[in-house]
Amino acid sequence: MTGADSLQAALIAARCVHFAAVSVMAGAPAMARLAGPGATDGDGDGRRVGWLVAAVVALASGAAWVAAEAGQMSGDPADALRPSAIGDVLAHTSVGHVWIVRFAVLMVGLALGLWPQGRRWLSARAAVGLAAAASLAWAGHGAADEGVRGWIHVLADAAHLAAAGLWLGALPVLLVLAFGPPPRAARALAAFSGVGPALVAVLVATGLVNGWLLVGWGPLAALAGSPYVRLLAIKLVLFAGMLALAALNRLRLTAAVAREAEAALPALRASLAIETALGLAVLAVVAALGVTAPPTSF
Repeated sequence: MTGADSLQAALIAARCVHFAAVSVMAGAPAMARLAGPGATDGDGDGRRVGWLVAAVVALASGAAWVAAEAGQMSGDPADALRPSAIGDVLAHTSVGHVWIVRFAVLMVGLALGLWPQGRRWLSARAAVGLAAAASLAWAGHGAADEGVRGWIHVLADAAHLAAAGLWLGALPVLLVLAFGPPPRAARALAAFSGVGPALVAVLVATGLVNGWLLVGWGPLAALAGSPYVRLLAIKLVLFAGMLALAALNRLRLTAAVAREAEAALPALRASLAIETALGLAVLAVVAALGVTAPPTSF
């Protein structure tokens, strides 16, 4: 593997870890807030530690992302380890300016987790997490477009990232609650089921907009030869799997946990664990999509 290939792999890994961390920052406090006091009482310290870990990981993976970008922009992989090259990217490029703002947001997030806080702070944490997730739109393919098309692309991308962050970040909270008392799990599932369809609607609508802008409507045979389209197809298959599990949770397992309690929890845990694994796979594919040229760039 060449230095450039290693740098590309490091960039994809940093992107994947960063996406996962900001998703937790957005979705976990939102899910805890949505579930209500009865569902997460007594978990304040655990939530704070989880938030701190996510914020630290987001900052570290963001720094690795920028360092890898510095090496790619200069064409010299060694620049990924040179502070001067990284500083040049931050100071003299538009993507660097975006990252300066994003690092400031993440530092605010880190500060929010440095002292014990009540439930009223969950909304503030969720807002910071959503800002961190949505602002990734200005570091993606959409930022390369200009004019009205550029604004449509970036805003659709931001909404897509925010909705994805809320869904993916909520899954670990639901999985943890599924190992607790059945009434808590049932209340949390019912609460998430109320907003889940809206998140899916946003993801589908913004995904169609992004697909149109990045892939276009060319002949399927021609599009199938694009590495970007092949990765996108994998993402859609994984998303369909998540959607099927979410429907199972909403239509069958939520009621089963409320009715049968302990007997239904193993199926719920398995469903949520698989859905979480599929979500992580989606993030890995998205990380690779971000460094792959879409068909409309040719």
